[in-house]
Amino acid sequence: MTTTSCNQAVPAVYTPQRIARFQGNPFIEALPPMMNDDEVLQALTLMPDFSQDQRHWPNHERIQQLKSLGNFMVPLTRHLELARTLDSMVREGYVGRSSGTAEYVQKLRSIYQMQKSGKNFSQTFDTVPQYDATSLLGYSGMGKSTTVRRWLAHYPQVIYHESSGVTQVTYLHVDMKNSGDSVKALLIALITRLDLLLPEFGYAKLYLKDVSRTSALSLIAIVSRLMVIHQVGILVGDEIQNLANHPKGAQQVMTELTTMCNELTVPIIFVGTMKAAKVLGADFRQGRRSVGMSVWTRLPQFDGVDEQYSNSEWADFIRVLWRYQWVRTPMGLNDELMDRIYRYTQGIIDLDIKLFALAQVQAILEGTDQLTPEILERVYTDQFTLLHPMLQAMRDNNLRALAQYGDISPITLEGTVEQMQSDGLRRKARARMAKPGDPTFVQQVGASLMSAGFDVDQAHSLAAEIDKDGTAKDTVDALRQACDKVKPAAASKRAGAGRSRKKDSAEVVAWPDLTERPNDYRRALKLAADNGTTVLQQLESLNMAQDVEELVSLD
Repeated sequence: MTTTSCNQAVPAVYTPQRIARFQGNPFIEALPPMMNDDEVLQALTLMPDFSQDQRHWPNHERIQQLKSLGNFMVPLTRHLELARTLDSMVREGYVGRSSGTAEYVQKLRSIYQMQKSGKNFSQTFDTVPQYDATSLLGYSGMGKSTTVRRWLAHYPQVIYHESSGVTQVTYLHVDMKNSGDSVKALLIALITRLDLLLPEFGYAKLYLKDVSRTSALSLIAIVSRLMVIHQVGILVGDEIQNLANHPKGAQQVMTELTTMCNELTVPIIFVGTMKAAKVLGADFRQGRRSVGMSVWTRLPQFDGVDEQYSNSEWADFIRVLWRYQWVRTPMGLNDELMDRIYRYTQGIIDLDIKLFALAQVQAILEGTDQLTPEILERVYTDQFTLLHPMLQAMRDNNLRALAQYGDISPITLEGTVEQMQSDGLRRKARARMAKPGDPTFVQQVGASLMSAGFDVDQAHSLAAEIDKDGTAKDTVDALRQACDKVKPAAASKRAGAGRSRKKDSAEVVAWPDLTERPNDYRRALKLAADNGTTVLQQLESLNMAQDVEELVSLD
């Protein structure tokens, strides 16, 4: 049985390579085979568990399902290009780094000598090694970090090569702290990350025990040796814009980190918001050798000049997202809704998903259970408040104003959903506790009856009648009494089935015209009376079956 160096490592399985420069390199041959475009798209795609019957689930279960949209991903052209870039950086970065080669031995020897002498890395324009380095900048919420993490996750992060005894680490992902930590803190983070991946080596205990007394130069040498020993494939520096928060020397931090990777010939990608441009700037020499990454700004509403959704990549994304409606009455997607969505999100993918999910939560909680332009507007107004200035700047294409919003944090889907549920429960509890005679009783019962499809006058009349009776225990009981008061009409219709046609016709006329009221619950009563079925059967056929507690007004 093959043994591995640690619990997280997988034993290397080698795949022969057709590309000549990859042949015979164990660190490349141990990687998963390269994928074609369809396989890459499939690897990046993540859809929620969904079926149409889930629309009839109880409210709390449907809302729980909506939280799964937080991981929703439909790969676009930019995602495919990024995956291709990352894969190329990892594989090309291993060329010439096979363990046991003269170059590998010389690299370890050079690092050891530098460590003994206490010298720092240095570079000149003429001596910078030719390795891939790039930056991926863009607006928050466009899926930069998500795509990087999702793609790198398809590599085994730790691979053990039994023949050579090398434990290969294919990638290291480090988030820059918001405080704009120095290079020393970043090096500590790298050692800590390696220690978590390779606990049996005890790197934290060995190198971080007296870290306060260890200089940054010593840490650079330590990390350099570890990254060569473990054949780190690529280094990802995420949230790079936070280096701009460092009180001094942000450029020096970037230079030292880049110099370290230059010396090691380790590919590196810096990921951050537009604010990171202040850190990287024109002096970021590796920018001239960038592998072609573009800045990820918002998706345009239309591709081209014809302003048609038929050829819009953003519209294609929304069409796929729109399939996942957990509301009981799903809406088709039309140009009005598309226009509204773009106005409220400006093509920011994360906001598209959150607007769609939160609008469904709102519709479920208030009992309308249908996505409408009004629901979208209400969610934008109430839940996106902090983002209004940034979104307005995007609508105006005000670049000066946009530069001020580089650090705006997007709202969190799960946290916002939980807050909306909590607010709804509090309002529902207050409404349920209302009793006949309370100042708000008639208003609450009337609003709930209108949610059930009654017109304003009838809802108010029934609410006032129940309030006057004074027998309702609470608002929920009042709704049950209201339902009982409208049932006799249906019962009378069934009881008169054997009577004269004249009498029967008179009772039929008593029903109001409901043809223009598709959401009126009395349609189920009338259909049950006409067809000799139960009201529940008709409610279910009309997709209106709902617990009476869910009709309690949330306003």
